[in-house]
Amino acid sequence: MKILQICHGKIIPEYNSAYSLRCHTLLNENSELASVGGLVYMDKKYKNSDQFRNYLLMFFSIIKGNRSMEVFISMNKYLRKKYYKYVIKKIYESDVIIFEGPWQYNLFEKYLKNKIIVYDAHNVEYLLRKNNIYNEYTKNIENKILKDSNMIFSISMNDMKNFKEIYNINDKKMFYVPYINKTEYNWNGINSNYIVFIGSMYNANINAVNFINKIALNIKDLNFVIIGNINSMHLKNKAKNLKFLGLVDENKKNYILKNALMALNPVTEGSGRSFKIMDYLSHGIPLISTLTGLSGYLDYNPENYIEISDINDFYENIKKLKNDKSALKELSVKSHELFNIIINNENKYNAMEIIENYIKTEIKK
Repeated sequence: MKILQICHGKIIPEYNSAYSLRCHTLLNENSELASVGGLVYMDKKYKNSDQFRNYLLMFFSIIKGNRSMEVFISMNKYLRKKYYKYVIKKIYESDVIIFEGPWQYNLFEKYLKNKIIVYDAHNVEYLLRKNNIYNEYTKNIENKILKDSNMIFSISMNDMKNFKEIYNINDKKMFYVPYINKTEYNWNGINSNYIVFIGSMYNANINAVNFINKIALNIKDLNFVIIGNINSMHLKNKAKNLKFLGLVDENKKNYILKNALMALNPVTEGSGRSFKIMDYLSHGIPLISTLTGLSGYLDYNPENYIEISDINDFYENIKKLKNDKSALKELSVKSHELFNIIINNENKYNAMEIIENYIKTEIKK
């Protein structure tokens, strides 16, 4: 069985973003990945992944804003023929086609006859684009792939509920396939002087970093460390104690996380499940987060394990916690306790097994 995953962002290196991690860990190299879009400056191949640059798409996406990159891809605007022909070739060679997001389904729909179609839903894209000029367009794109797919994978139970309520999708073809990072508990940051945030170049994260910068300007005895491909280009007055580390490999990321005083998640928009939360919890980092930033974890009553804060109270909560070692240690223990609860409940969900079981069932029919 050959499987192709069709992606729309930067996927090399695999730790480039939460989106990239999801694409790579879904089947753990038991598939081929092809992707276009994102801040990519050259075509690149690595292991099972092929990444295609697209300067025009990148340029006009930045100029237009409004989450336009994915929409331009879905409209086949600025896509290189080289990428398009490559994906068609790979579709013909594959048995199962997984779309990492809804954006390219309409581009390749006519080549999918007799293929098993899987939609790996990272978000409810329609809800992410409220008050956006592409809102209704996105709803139509999303509805089409949800209805046509043989299987739908989702990283969030809440997203699955929304798919059912908004699009009337049958429960039987939806499967909960979360992202799980199995790093052991090893928090050692009780005497640390830095706070961490993980974020890719994504609107919700850009806003979060702008907010963290304001906090850093007022809490000068701590350093604020940002991991990911997000950068300072959106900041007007960057705090000296705010540091951008860029992309780091798993070993360096784990070292930074286990030694951080605490983690922040001041995210005020989005759906799905934030992978950074599992990174934080796996190390037992004391975490302050908005309720919105925990949208994929609400079934676990996160208020019992995480300091949930209104965005306007983050400053005071950081000040309160940073000198209270007893409270930090207690929050660390609770953080990792939540991680274990999630792992024990969710490690039974396996994308490859779901696909194989589907094929066996269809053959019997």
